[in-house]
Amino acid sequence: RFPGDSARPAESTEFAAVFPVDPEGCSNYSAAVPEAVDTVAIVGNSSCSLAEKVSYALAAGAKGLLVVSGSEVIDDLWANGTGANPDIFVIGIKQSSGQRIKVWSTGAEGSKESLRMSFAAYAPWGFLDPSQLVLVGLATSLVAAGAFFSTADLRLGSPIAPRAEEVVEVDRWFPLVFCGMGSCVLVVLFFLMKYLIYVILALFCFGGTAQLTELLHTGLRYRFPSLQRRLGT
Repeated sequence: RFPGDSARPAESTEFAAVFPVDPEGCSNYSAAVPEAVDTVAIVGNSSCSLAEKVSYALAAGAKGLLVVSGSEVIDDLWANGTGANPDIFVIGIKQSSGQRIKVWSTGAEGSKESLRMSFAAYAPWGFLDPSQLVLVGLATSLVAAGAFFSTADLRLGSPIAPRAEEVVEVDRWFPLVFCGMGSCVLVVLFFLMKYLIYVILALFCFGGTAQLTELLHTGLRYRFPSLQRRLGT
């Protein structure tokens, strides 16, 4: 996560990890960061504001700042709009990532090479994003399929035309009941979504399987009428 006005790290640059004496980065670093090496300071997210952490990192000569959250949820470091600086990039990372970086850095202390890291800002594909193209294609095809199926009763002999007993009559109370029940379901999902998501996934799987079976059954019955004959007498 980058703040809107902060610098962006050069993708071809490798940075050495630096851990200040104050793990929160809220005081002057014990020694200036070597200018010959591009470094990134790794600090916690407490004790002082982001603007102070940035100022101390800049004073030490760091090119970047990694702010480790206190949990697995990355903190919104720039909610108050402060801390962004065009001279240094700031990245928020989750707690487990910060712990792994510290372990790797400790393991590299005895070797000639220090821990090196590189960063890159995510750039979306835009209009050529494959997932977006697939989503648009799927949505368009479903609209076309819906129009084709909904007009099946206008085509004589269509195998997918609904039978008379399959047509549902909607009375004036149905919309009211539908809205009321839908609102109740949304309220329940708001509080119990983390549990009911598995129920919803199961219902979607069962519903999709049932519909695919029905479509396959209708297609086979139309293509191979002999399959409708009874076996035996």
